[in-house]
Amino acid sequence: MEGTTLVILAIVALIALIALFVGFGVWRGPRALYVRRESLFSADEAAILRKLENALADEYLVMPKLAVIEMVDLRPLLSRRSRRHARNRIFGKHFDFVIVSRLTLTPVCAVLLVPPSPSWSQRRHHRLLERLCSSIDIRLAKLETDILYDEVAVRRLVTGTTGAAGTSAAKARQEPVIADLAAKS
Repeated sequence: MEGTTLVILAIVALIALIALFVGFGVWRGPRALYVRRESLFSADEAAILRKLENALADEYLVMPKLAVIEMVDLRPLLSRRSRRHARNRIFGKHFDFVIVSRLTLTPVCAVLLVPPSPSWSQRRHHRLLERLCSSIDIRLAKLETDILYDEVAVRRLVTGTTGAAGTSAAKARQEPVIADLAAKS
């Protein structure tokens, strides 16, 4: 009787342990934790990606959602602490698009999509990327998501040439962006 009780207790304990692991996801594996996204891009991102590709396809490649760390190197003589701090500042940050030369594959311009009313954290993120682009001498183009850009306007914003661009309703709102880009070049 005593041996049977011990076996039954062992089986109950094993079942409880298995239930505990399964309940906390230990045995679920990746399949239970993740689902595939239907699209890699929001509607605004997809529309602007198409505009960028159509406007720039002859000379440039459009790299979507490129991590900042992929575009920069840390200065070699930084202390370990400074290197860690610099890496942590850009960890998880990305550009919405990076335009690279088709021939040399060197970055020419980084593109940020700016919503109509950016949050405080989005503005802070954009300021960080503005300073970073300025320090590594890469043009930063900000495209507002609520403006209907035509292909000529997109090309002008990315390549830095100034002039009237965009739909007539958006011209007044685009000119400060174009002026800002022209001042940085």
